[in-house]
Amino acid sequence: MSRLRLIGRPIKHSAFTLIEMVISMAILILTSQLLVATVGVLQKAIKVTQQQQNTINWHISTIQLDQFLADAYFTHHQDQDGSKITFRKPDTNQSGEEAETVYYLKRMKNEMVVVSQLDGYMPLLGKLKQLQLDYQRPFVQIDTTFTDQSRYQHEVFLEEQDEQAKKKTIKTD
Repeated sequence: MSRLRLIGRPIKHSAFTLIEMVISMAILILTSQLLVATVGVLQKAIKVTQQQQNTINWHISTIQLDQFLADAYFTHHQDQDGSKITFRKPDTNQSGEEAETVYYLKRMKNEMVVVSQLDGYMPLLGKLKQLQLDYQRPFVQIDTTFTDQSRYQHEVFLEEQDEQAKKKTIKTD
């Protein structure tokens, strides 16, 4: 240590030596490497968790849709500005009489939803990048791509109105 004199008093300067600086830099580098490795592992874990969550959500939504469409019948498929499947489902109105409600299976923003003619809204699946709906008699083919690029496909049975009418007449005969 060097001593300087300033107006009669000695002044001490303390500083890192070269070895202390190298050791502190090595500790800093090791710490940052451990932090970067930990962040990488966390990002991979998050990605795997999101894929698993998407798979679970996909299966739940297809089960819900299968159950919802069990007694419904196909009426129309629109492929302009996005896919939309129109179907009818027997219901009872407020007075207890039998009626039919028109529903649409389509994409709204980043969700696959079922919307009724009365503006009812049932979200089935979110975080979608792409949704393609197609009707290949008697199945609705659903092809989805999530925002994380995972892709799923499903077919839902949905008869046409003519087929249901034939079944009803056969049952009554």
